[in-house]
Amino acid sequence: MKFLKKAFRTLYFDKIHIVGGGGLAIIMIILFLRDGYYLSPDSEGYISRSPIREPLYPLFLGLLKVLAGETLYLYIAVFLQSVLALFCACFFVKQISKLFSFKGYISCFLYGMVALYYGLACIVISKWESAVMLQILTEAITYPLFLVYLVEIIIVLLNVKIETKKLLKISLLSFLICATRSGLAYIWILDFLVIFYIFIVNKSKLRMYCRGVLFLACAILLSILLEYSYMYYTFGHWSTRTGKNIAFLANVLCLADEADCISEDISDEVRNILVNTYQKMKEGGGLFNKEMYHLSPRKRIEFVSSAYSINRYNSFSTEVDRYCDALGIIDCYDRGVFEDKVASELVHVILPKKIDQWFLNYCSLVLNGYKNTVNVAVPEWLRVLDIYSWMLFGTNVLILWFKRRTIIIVKMELFAFVSTYGLIASTAMFVMPMARLCNYNFILAYLPILILVSNISFKGREKASGSEEATNNSYVLRE
Repeated sequence: MKFLKKAFRTLYFDKIHIVGGGGLAIIMIILFLRDGYYLSPDSEGYISRSPIREPLYPLFLGLLKVLAGETLYLYIAVFLQSVLALFCACFFVKQISKLFSFKGYISCFLYGMVALYYGLACIVISKWESAVMLQILTEAITYPLFLVYLVEIIIVLLNVKIETKKLLKISLLSFLICATRSGLAYIWILDFLVIFYIFIVNKSKLRMYCRGVLFLACAILLSILLEYSYMYYTFGHWSTRTGKNIAFLANVLCLADEADCISEDISDEVRNILVNTYQKMKEGGGLFNKEMYHLSPRKRIEFVSSAYSINRYNSFSTEVDRYCDALGIIDCYDRGVFEDKVASELVHVILPKKIDQWFLNYCSLVLNGYKNTVNVAVPEWLRVLDIYSWMLFGTNVLILWFKRRTIIIVKMELFAFVSTYGLIASTAMFVMPMARLCNYNFILAYLPILILVSNISFKGREKASGSEEATNNSYVLRE
């Protein structure tokens, strides 16, 4: 109870945050009354506990189903997700405003950005059918938690020191995020990089550095143990999730050619599947042939994006399902294991010979990912924002160059670039870096600009008043 009272006092006893948080709450209530919960094509995998899904979200839904029953548990799920989203949004804006001495108008702008981040503007400009917290998807949990994670990392970077409490918070948040959505596993690397940076800057904290590495290692082992335990409890197999190899194969399969279909490096059953898959890809226009090797990055992006569903779902998965039916493989876990086995063999045959073209396609997807990070998911009539995204990128580069002597802005710019492109690069390995998957760093990409604006405003106020403004518990940019 003391913690809840302290949290309430910290977050809400402030005019700006009452207005901002209240505005978010009103929008959430309106959307909840209008939509209830929203089921996307991926939702069924979490509800039915598919072996390709991460453990934490299906366990969360399963617990609510036991406690509330079949009729109400999804409504309760989106209610709890909305409460989490609101709390994390207020915490994020409050802490960031305090850290960088943001005035009220910048804090209000941050609340507006959080509304875009959550998809609360879905009625006007987003192509999402519903707000994030109303969807039965892992993003309903990971979007809010990622805001809290960013706050904790930024505090550590600015303080250039590591405390045991902060290490535990970062390790716990990383565990919760990655156990809910494995596509964000890049944050483990980000955590180690931050701790290593603190160790380089402050070498006297070797013991704390080792403690941080130990905490993160334990969190990683705990996430692995949770996944194996979940698979054993649900499917009776002490193993990892299925579907990882097929996720990587999806962007490799388009590079297959007729020579791969007669390769002696694969088994007969895999060869049969590849021959039929190749024919379907050829008919559907999903093959990246030699005539396309000189395509521009934009053309490569368009091709890979259009070929993804054709190759993965309409061709490969359909053929594997047909083969499993013929073999009498009914269990979903056994089907997943078989599909991963086939995918692994195909990757080892196709990729080594075409790795140069795969790498060019991969780099093209990474270049496209920044646009999907800084733009809200928008309909076709707002595609002019493609130009805007590169203007934002250029602005951040210029700020980094002209403010290179300002330590805080350099830290925030470098952290924003590393985090943004770390997520894009890890996502592009398996799937298109689309907005829903890359939008986590949306606010972080704009934060250095807001800090610079706040600094200019601060200097103007300081000059006008003729006195120094109090900066306790905050960071004001100094040259």
